[in-house]
Order: sequence, then C-alpha cells, then structure tokens
Amino acid sequence: YLALRAARKAGIPFVYYMIDVLHTLIPDGLFQPLGEKVTTWALKQSDAVMVLNEKLREYVIEKGAPPSRTYLIGAGIDSARFNPAICGHTARGKYGIKEDDIVLLFLGGTHRFSGVKEVALELAKVNDARLKLMVVGDGNVYDELLKIRDKLPGLRERLIMTGRRPYDEVPALIGAADICLLPFLNVAITRNAVPIKMYEYMAMGKPVISTRLPGVMEEFGNDNGVTYVGSHE
Repeated sequence: YLALRAARKAGIPFVYYMIDVLHTLIPDGLFQPLGEKVTTWALKQSDAVMVLNEKLREYVIEKGAPPSRTYLIGAGIDSARFNPAICGHTARGKYGIKEDDIVLLFLGGTHRFSGVKEVALELAKVNDARLKLMVVGDGNVYDELLKIRDKLPGLRERLIMTGRRPYDEVPALIGAADICLLPFLNVAITRNAVPIKMYEYMAMGKPVISTRLPGVMEEFGNDNGVTYVGSHE
C-alpha cells in the first residue's frame, strides 16, 4: 500500500510481483481479511502484475488485476547447480544412511502446513528399518519433530533432521534421496503455490510424491514424474 502510494506520488510505474497468496501468511487470522482487501486494492491499481504460475495468474485476475497487464514469468533452475549427475553418496554417508536404505526427502520450511509432521507419524507405523525420512530445513514444527523422534522408538534411527543447510549443499542432499516429497496440507496458503523445491527435485531427476494441490497439478500435470496422493483437507 505505502509503496504504491509512493510510486504514484513520484510518477513512476508500480509493478506488483506476487509469489504467494500473501494475506494467508498473516499469522493472526483476524487480520487476514484486511490483508486480502489491501492486496485486492493494490492488484487493481498496479500498472503491471507478475506471477509465478498459472494458478496465481487466475487468482490475481479474479481479484481484479487487469488480464492485459498480468504476466506469467515462471520459476527457473540453475541446471549446472542442480544436475542429475551429482550423486549423494557423501551426504548419505554423513547422515548414516546405508546403501540399501530407502530415503524420502522433504526440503524446506517445516511449517504447520508443510505436512512433514504427518509424514513422520505415518512413517513410525511402518515396520521397515530401511525406510527413512530426511528433513532438510527448519521451521515452527522442527522442535516438535525432534520430540516425536525421541518419543517414538520407530523413528529414532529413521527420522534424519539436518536443520537448515547452506544452499550449496542442497543438490547433494537431494541426490541422496530416493523419493522427494511435497506433502503440503491442502489449505488456503498452499492451494495456489508451486514451491521452488518442486523444480529442484525434478531437475535432479527424482521421482516426486505430492499432495493434490491445484497449483502443482496445473503446473506439472500427470506426465512429469509426479505422483499425486490424497488431499489432506
């Protein structure tokens, strides 16, 4: 709001770059309707609106962004950095992963909507020591995951928590995985999202299991190595 006002006062164009349905990120739900109103006003007033994916394009137009001034500029990946030829043997050794272990990997913030806690609890029910879950990142359920791992005997050696790692390590950590996960809960904050981790997983040639999120399904379809499951609504 303030930036748009400043741009108008200075007589310069204002471009709204939307990467998420931003009002859903406001922690206090009481203020989300106000955030939505401000966002809608700003979209209508902007000289141009840029979005990351098709579902966001549909969303901003529905909220009043002029179609003729709305542009889809998709996300990209550094193919030299995220190269399938990069193996994860070193990372597997570092975290005690054996050659015949099957590693599921979640990369990113362990937020409440991430679904990673639910995956960990389901993993504890599977009686197979070879099946492991590696969580790369931190967030507001990270400490809960540590407590769950310590509490449930079935997870003590199978839930690998790396914490936040330098970005340069990410390709090798993905390379250490057998299957990559996007288990987001299907809620307002995630329905139009296409997280950058999806492009990173796929650039590394990994099979992906994802929740049936509208944005992800529209972006990748059914023929790009993604298996869709459930809805978690």
